[in-house]
Amino acid sequence: MRCIDGEGVVKVIALKLRKEFGIVKIVFDWSLVLSAVILSVIAFHTVEGVRERTLLSAFLVGYMVKQFNQLFSKHMNMEKGFTA
Repeated sequence: MRCIDGEGVVKVIALKLRKEFGIVKIVFDWSLVLSAVILSVIAFHTVEGVRERTLLSAFLVGYMVKQFNQLFSKHMNMEKGFTA
């Protein structure tokens, strides 16, 4: 299965920790948002670039991936992608 760079990192972490991809994705996304907020406060003394949609997507993308994985788990092999 091909992944974009960030998703590949999440996949490797999930495989190494033997945790569900969706949960690792949520934690990873929230850590990126938290990093952005901290760096923003350090650099600008206020939060810049992190708004409601950023917070919403940090949670919802991982949650949706988790739901889709559960829905399609019988048709997917996480190592090889979709099966015929």
